[in-house]
Amino acid sequence: MNIICFVLAGLVFISGLFIHAESAIQQTVQYLIFVIASVFLCTGFIITSIYQLMDNFNKNNTHAQSSHYNKESDVLDNLHKAVVEKSNASDTWTCKKCGCVNPDTASQCKDCGEYK
Repeated sequence: MNIICFVLAGLVFISGLFIHAESAIQQTVQYLIFVIASVFLCTGFIITSIYQLMDNFNKNNTHAQSSHYNKESDVLDNLHKAVVEKSNASDTWTCKKCGCVNPDTASQCKDCGEYK
């Protein structure tokens, strides 16, 4: 579409060059032809800019969606890990000194007296 506008602008401009503007009416027509050529040229540039903006938006939107998916996936992974760790957690602790298993509520080992 933008190429068509550029071609039309060129053709209209060139056709305006071939008018021999001897009277006021011919000068007005030639002026209007140049204005129309300018409008086609500006329209071509605007359409080109819109296409570039749409391409950039699509690229950014695709990137944003994939990064949002990665963040969502990371959150779900962390949540899963927390649930697994909580389910694997027991109500006991093991003494580092003697290896005795003690209740979680106890602050000292029942065998050797070592603190948590």
